[in-house]
Amino acid sequence: MSYALTFALLLMAATAPLARAAYAEPNSDDVTERQLAWGGTTPSGAIFDHLNDSMTRPVPQVPSPMVPVPESIWVPDRYVPAPRAGGLLMVPGHWERPLSDHEVYTPPLTGRGPNGNSIEFPAGVRPPVNERQVP
Repeated sequence: MSYALTFALLLMAATAPLARAAYAEPNSDDVTERQLAWGGTTPSGAIFDHLNDSMTRPVPQVPSPMVPVPESIWVPDRYVPAPRAGGLLMVPGHWERPLSDHEVYTPPLTGRGPNGNSIEFPAGVRPPVNERQVP
């Protein structure tokens, strides 16, 4: 027996029950509303039902990652009011180390006034940059 004939016989044997089911009168108890909408009563309906189920399945949720506390925070160059210097004082950019939610360690800084004079600020613990008025 040739390969093609064997394949054709096997294909007919495998699809015969499906063909009978396609032309059979469906029992009203076996047919659901979803099967009627997606063609679940036809031989290929199960394929479409499975495809629809896999396409409309919810995507698994990934837990949000834990955000590590930064070791240092960059504070860019900024201008702060300095009445002793006679106007605004330019404070150079620097790194600050957070100690808590409302405290950071600030390195020693040298600010420049409008007339070129410099003012030294010692290192120390201060509020974060968005909570303080001085360097």
